[in-house]
Amino acid sequence: MSQEREEILQKEITSVQDENDIISLDQIKDKQYVQRKKYQSRNLQIKNQIQRKKETINKLPSFRLRRIQGEISHYEQNQIQGVKLNYNYQNPVAIYLTIQGPKGTPYYGAWFNYEMTFPDNYPFEPPIITSLQTVYHYSEYNCLLKGGCFGHAPRHLEYKSGWLPSYNFDRQIKKVIDYFYIEHFTDMWVDTVTYQIYLKDKEQFNKNVKSTIATEKAKEQVKQYLVFQKCIKQFLPINSDSVFIDLFF
Repeated sequence: MSQEREEILQKEITSVQDENDIISLDQIKDKQYVQRKKYQSRNLQIKNQIQRKKETINKLPSFRLRRIQGEISHYEQNQIQGVKLNYNYQNPVAIYLTIQGPKGTPYYGAWFNYEMTFPDNYPFEPPIITSLQTVYHYSEYNCLLKGGCFGHAPRHLEYKSGWLPSYNFDRQIKKVIDYFYIEHFTDMWVDTVTYQIYLKDKEQFNKNVKSTIATEKAKEQVKQYLVFQKCIKQFLPINSDSVFIDLFF
């Protein structure tokens, strides 16, 4: 056999040996399947661990609740003048605020009602403060109604990016009070019509503030009257509306 033929034969033998060492496509797929199952199993274990941790946390007083209770205790020692809080200390997920209009503003002498609620991940997000009445104001950022007001729909009083977990809810209360100081108020979100009234005719603006306050006060009186009527109607004669009015007003 010639030398050239021997070299060709040797190459064929080597090629056969290499082919025996090659992993088949099915074997590769099997390995990928096993790895994928291991990955899925690991993910399932992690999810189960997280779920068990959540269930354990839910059985204990939540961090949010403990944090709010701590802030309430701190607030009671450092109260803000002109602000009243109404809450259930055992479960203060919602705090009702009554804020007096600051002296030196057209809102002075009136009281304004708000509800402050806390998101599930508080203090990593700020509390939401909702106005329970219309307030005449040119800020549209705090107003989902036309004509200038603090609105009725829940909204954050500042962008989430401006909030830090180290802040307390009294910071948000102070921001509400700041909105009453019209002279120092700056906001890129303004109701154009109301703002023009403020710039050109402050006397008219102040009259509109007082008028809105009077209207909201009358609405609140009617609301309280209806509740009062419902509570005691069973104890009075059927035709006794005049008695209700005399008792309430």
